[in-house]
Amino acid sequence: MTNDSLVRALPLQAADVALWRARPPRLVLPALGWAGIVAVCARDIVAEFSLPAIPYPAELVEDPVYWLTGLLVGRALGLLVVLGVAPRVGLWLTALWAGAFATVAWPPTVPWCAVVALALTVCALVASSTPARQASAAAGWAVRAPRAVPDGHPGVLGHHLRAWPARAVTGVVLLSVGAAAVGLWLHDDAAARAFRASATVAPGTVLEVDEDSVTVAVGPDDGTADGAVELQVPTPTLDRTVGESVEVRYSPGRAELVDDVFDPAMPLLAVGALVPPGAVLLVTARRRRRARRHLLDDGGAAVLMHATWHAGGVVLTAVDDPAPVVLADDVEGLALLPDGPDSTDPWEELAHRAVTEVDDDELLRMAAAGVDDHDQDAAPGTDPAAPDHWARTPVVVVGLVRDGAPLALQGPDGAWYLATAGNPVAWPGRGGLPLAPVNDDEADGTLAPGTPSVSDLSDDIGHGNGVDSLDPTGTTDERTADEGTSDAGTPAPTGAGPVLRAARRTGSLGPWLAVPVLALVGVLVLADSPWYLVAGGAATAAWWGSAWSGAPLPWARPTSRGLVLRSGVLDTVLPWSRVERVVADELSVVVRVSATRVSPADAYWCAQHDPSLPLVRGTSTPEEACDAVRRAQAAAPASADTDVRRRPSRPAVVGALWAAALVVGTLLAG
Repeated sequence: MTNDSLVRALPLQAADVALWRARPPRLVLPALGWAGIVAVCARDIVAEFSLPAIPYPAELVEDPVYWLTGLLVGRALGLLVVLGVAPRVGLWLTALWAGAFATVAWPPTVPWCAVVALALTVCALVASSTPARQASAAAGWAVRAPRAVPDGHPGVLGHHLRAWPARAVTGVVLLSVGAAAVGLWLHDDAAARAFRASATVAPGTVLEVDEDSVTVAVGPDDGTADGAVELQVPTPTLDRTVGESVEVRYSPGRAELVDDVFDPAMPLLAVGALVPPGAVLLVTARRRRRARRHLLDDGGAAVLMHATWHAGGVVLTAVDDPAPVVLADDVEGLALLPDGPDSTDPWEELAHRAVTEVDDDELLRMAAAGVDDHDQDAAPGTDPAAPDHWARTPVVVVGLVRDGAPLALQGPDGAWYLATAGNPVAWPGRGGLPLAPVNDDEADGTLAPGTPSVSDLSDDIGHGNGVDSLDPTGTTDERTADEGTSDAGTPAPTGAGPVLRAARRTGSLGPWLAVPVLALVGVLVLADSPWYLVAGGAATAAWWGSAWSGAPLPWARPTSRGLVLRSGVLDTVLPWSRVERVVADELSVVVRVSATRVSPADAYWCAQHDPSLPLVRGTSTPEEACDAVRRAQAAAPASADTDVRRRPSRPAVVGALWAAALVVGTLLAG
């Protein structure tokens, strides 16, 4: 292909990108923040070791200032991660942390905190000016450059706009663990306060010290049995010697030294360490998705640059200067790779056609037969126009606004790729990345790195949720077998046994009422049980609660805003504006979904193998279910909403509540 395949674009010269390149190397900002954290923490540790050991009475560990200290110490660990993920945000947060730490640090550390906070604030101000300079430069060439909108396969565009990338999932996990740590702290603090309110305080003498100095044996001298009672007492912080006089607080099953008590605030270290990076990951994932949607929907100024593949990324330079300007990372193709299925299934020819080429009768037959998806492997060939063959290759760049923003690249063959803009200069004194041409003999021969195949997209295009789905290339995807179909794809026996009938009659309200019962089971049965028994019990409770809650649910539920298709974990909400057609026969219902620019046409189906469980509540046959959906769509108010959404299903929520109730009950009993 020649450059005739490219859209019209403005060639960027060295003068155009001079202001853009005026930014610090990408490792400088996190290195400054890391150095500030290490300096403050190291100085505080030195100060602590230089001071005599202090007692840890109950008044200290119950003081909110002490809790703040734990949060700030943990936050120092979390900021190490934040600085790597979002350096500019991390610098601001680190400066705030240093200022707050001055309020709880040892006196010799306070001046260090002030200096670090001031220095990092100045660095953050300078760093925050970089996006403004880059935006100013981009605005300068945007008024002269034509606009372009990246093109690609609708299914692939939707794949790159997925709502839960790895960064967002990681953020949710970190915040969830942080919330659990808060719960553990509240539980331990309440238990410690209750113990101290009812415990006996008496003087005693240390009789024995363990080899590891963790526990001591104390004989309380409270006037009973001449000190014959011996207690094993933890010593969390202070060292003891045999014969030393101490005061001990004790009650049946628990004891502590009055000046070295149990510290319930330790989980606050985890809270401080996990919550900041979790929140930053969630926010950056949301901003990334929003920026990608804006780029793919609206496009931007199209500029011409030279591109060279290097170490998994694309280095972009001006057309008249080989100095690196941008490192385009995470290059992903917006075209769909061909698949080479190797299957002799009788449905193969049908299953590999586009959903728009499959008529309603064929879809209904597939629904009744319970067609499975096929295991496919991509069959790529060598493409000299792919990014891993680029060497000073002219490419069109759309979306060059600032570091961290998404980019769209159009290669010499006209194919589009999605990437993320980054700084090619890692450290001061380094001019950037080498731009040696790529040796075609050493190229790995793959198509565009990150370009998804049909099978790669099955999780994003095929909307299973307990139903069968057909993607735009015709690849079928069955996430989970519908309850009316066996694992082998054959109809399950009709009718329901007595247990299933009882579950369906009580599944709407019974699982919710059972939540406090599960907590009581944790208190009475699992108290003092090892963790693996509690974990196994929680997993079993989650499964049973989910199954019971899902037993009475029909496949589809029409609402005023759209059609909700149920699943065991995530329900799919189809807006009425996307529901193109609903058809049915005596066995199955098929819902066709129209295409948008970033979402392919699709089809959802379900077969009613059990007459006792209708596909839509209040109906008895698939034809009646189809009519109910049509009536609901006709009566729904007009809406421009086109986004197909996922939300936690009721079985998933109930299962989580059952597991949480069992664990909470066990903790309360402990």
